Amino acid sequence: MGNNDSKINNSIMIRFFRNIRQKLAAENKVAKYLRYAIGEILLVVIGILIALQINNWNEKRKLNELNTVYISRLVSDIKQDTLNIQIIKKQTEEAQEIIKNAIHILNTESDLLKTMRVLEDYFEDGWVIRTFIVNDNTYTDLLQTGNMSILKGNIIVEDIIKYYAYAKNSREFDIGNENWVVSIDIALTEKTSALEFDTVS
Repeated sequence: MGNNDSKINNSIMIRFFRNIRQKLAAENKVAKYLRYAIGEILLVVIGILIALQINNWNEKRKLNELNTVYISRLVSDIKQDTLNIQIIKKQTEEAQEIIKNAIHILNTESDLLKTMRVLEDYFEDGWVIRTFIVNDNTYTDLLQTGNMSILKGNIIVEDIIKYYAYAKNSREFDIGNENWVVSIDIALTEKTSALEFDTVS
């Protein structure tokens, strides 16, 4: 009896699903469902692509903004360097005139008062070493953070690198000169009373 009931139930279920299949086929609901499913998948894929594109745009915008900030800072640093160089150039030219005048007076003048005044001028301004130190804060930041790559493709990058390399070499050369001059100054002040004319010291 149990087997008969099972067979009847199976038969009923088969007929039930067959009817559903036939209905779906008749109403074309499977095709509609597939189209809906494919549409949903496409919407998800398009959403992901749009999100990726927006993310790329945001990253590019951030890099462009950072590029602008670094360029602005570099320009500001180099403008300040230019101003400092002009000041040092003017001071050096004035010091050279003082030195020339001191040499002339020492070679031609017998008046002790004039000689003392020219020596005072020399020790006050003539023998001062003018040092130019490049403002490389932004350049150092670019190197240490690895952000130099942000400026790649910019036509001024190579010139910037050359500028700071040249400034570094110049500073090393200046240090050599300073060491040479200072040793002479030390010997001069040790062996003479020249320092009494250095009003600053």
